[in-house]
Amino acid sequence: YKSSDGLTFGKGKYGDLAATTAAIILERETRNVALDNDPSHGSLVEPFLKLVGLMRSLNFVPKDTRKMIRFKASIQKQIGQMAYEIPSVFSFFLPEFQVSSSRASTSGLVTPEAQVMTSPAIMNGMNGMLSLIRYGLDDCGSGFGFGRCNQQRNWGDLTFKPSGGTSKEIVDELATILTAGRLSPENRALARAVYDQYSRRPKSNPLALAQQLIVSSPEFHGTGIVRRTGQKRVATSQGKSTLGKEQYKATVIILLSGGYDSWNMLVPSKCKGKNPKGKTVREQYEKERGVLAFTNTEHQRTIKVNPNRQKLTQPCEEFVVHPELKIVEELYNAGDLSFFANAGVLNRPVTKKDYMKRTKTRLFAHDTMQREAQRLDPYREKQQTGALGRMLEVLTSKQVQGKSVKYKTAAVSIDRSSISVHGAIGKSPSPIIMSRSGPKLFNPKGRTENWNINEAIREVNGVTSSSSSMYGEIWSEKLATSIHESEQLKEVLEKAPLKVKAAGTNTHDQVMAMIARVIQTHKVRGVDRDAIFASLGGWDHHNHMKERTQKDFSKLNRAMTHFVQEMKALDLWNNVNVVFVSDFGRTIVPNSNQGSDHAWGGNYFMMGGSVAGGKIHGQYPYDITAEGPLNIGRGRGRMIPTLAWESIWNGVLEHMGVEGDTELDACLPNRKKTGSTLLEKDDLFDEQ
Repeated sequence: YKSSDGLTFGKGKYGDLAATTAAIILERETRNVALDNDPSHGSLVEPFLKLVGLMRSLNFVPKDTRKMIRFKASIQKQIGQMAYEIPSVFSFFLPEFQVSSSRASTSGLVTPEAQVMTSPAIMNGMNGMLSLIRYGLDDCGSGFGFGRCNQQRNWGDLTFKPSGGTSKEIVDELATILTAGRLSPENRALARAVYDQYSRRPKSNPLALAQQLIVSSPEFHGTGIVRRTGQKRVATSQGKSTLGKEQYKATVIILLSGGYDSWNMLVPSKCKGKNPKGKTVREQYEKERGVLAFTNTEHQRTIKVNPNRQKLTQPCEEFVVHPELKIVEELYNAGDLSFFANAGVLNRPVTKKDYMKRTKTRLFAHDTMQREAQRLDPYREKQQTGALGRMLEVLTSKQVQGKSVKYKTAAVSIDRSSISVHGAIGKSPSPIIMSRSGPKLFNPKGRTENWNINEAIREVNGVTSSSSSMYGEIWSEKLATSIHESEQLKEVLEKAPLKVKAAGTNTHDQVMAMIARVIQTHKVRGVDRDAIFASLGGWDHHNHMKERTQKDFSKLNRAMTHFVQEMKALDLWNNVNVVFVSDFGRTIVPNSNQGSDHAWGGNYFMMGGSVAGGKIHGQYPYDITAEGPLNIGRGRGRMIPTLAWESIWNGVLEHMGVEGDTELDACLPNRKKTGSTLLEKDDLFDEQ
């Protein structure tokens, strides 16, 4: 590295740390004190860097017999980030992500690192780091290691020894190594007070308590200067529901992440519809799908088309669903499930010749098509909000029909943040992000401990001024919200055990079971309208699709079956609708690895007791060959959708209480521009 005045650092070899260090330290922004005082300058610290920084700063030393550091639980699952465990090709977070925080969002700041700062990740990360300070690398207090609360059996300890003796010297040194000196005078004074208070108590560890307080501070989690006002953060509760149980409604969106192969979910069986060459759709399917096509023995679970219940004619009198999807067949035949044929992202009416020019959304990519399936705003008229979030925004602000009260609404996302349930700041409820395994309490007190500094931690993260770092504010706001939500939800969920024993314990089972428990608690939470998002991953099968999809559908069928049983046992089946979507459809024609690749239109479904089932909405293509008018895949079988996401959600939102063009346009700004017929609530639901 060569500086502007000609000095050279390092030996000119790739990865030279001397050159890297010089490049960082000599960068003008690094040494610009004025930027430290800019509330918008800086960033949040990534979760794994916080953990590694803590271990290095406080001199973590593994036990003699264990030179390698080993964590008991998956750090990726615990805090959302881990070396060599990137969850997808799009990294741990998206560069354009914005957090639901009033100051940061209204300022237009992007905060990519905040995408993994979910309530479960915050609680897991903080509990793990605070446990590391108190017990070493142990599992005590929800820690990351082994040991069973036995320091002799843990896998290592933080061995930092302060160079000074007074509380001021010790806190100042900790502030330097943990926050690069950014710790505010107010937070230093509080850390000194905690240190001095517990120095006089027997069997206490004032150094560890001061470390815990600083590690909880916004200065440790962000890179800006924090200025507190002295006010405490006040958490608010929802209050009581305004409607009775019979009027409660929940919409759940399940994203089958990765792009599931829906052409082997809904399959043509008995067909009279033909293409211009005289081939029936089943004949086309079997030829085009090749090794991926259903065999005769797989044509088991029959879906009969009732022409009297169809808006559009279908090319087949009978379809079949995948043999593993028993619950889908049963619900369709019982009138509680309907399909959406050849659906997907559709910005404008397009043809094979102009689809690239007229489509705003970047096609065939996981990130952009997942996001658009949740956002439904291709021209970004409603920045950083999703369709369900905007729905809650409308419902929260309007009076219930025939009553003098407004809807009480809630947005819930399982395991991860989703744009789908985000509405405008201050106009819709902030989404609750809940772990599929349930909430954890913050910094649980050990059996032998006679102290607890949680109140001091709340004070360190108190209300900040307008000149304080926006990133520090994001951290403090999220920590306070996570603690409050975890305490409330843990109490509520303990009163809502499952009535039907779950059949399995994999991710699909846990996610659907947690959704059932959330819905069960609607009355205690004081909610009239729930919008719930969850993602079930692992559907991107570029090789051996049939074998892998069979296993995935088996897991999905079991989780769905238990959810339906639970809802019926709770007498809430008629109050719930669940929409299953995915990134995109897949190519009808197989690749050379017996898999299928990214495409466009696909087949999806919705279930619920109030769903007008036994229908196929939209139209299954009459011609899926390369010559067909919808096939843009150069022979690979990428189908242009004929049913837009907006068409589906138009009727769902009406069912939830959104009324009239003005409200629907506010929720779905592109709904009249897709060229796809809008489905209405009477098309999708049998409302009594």
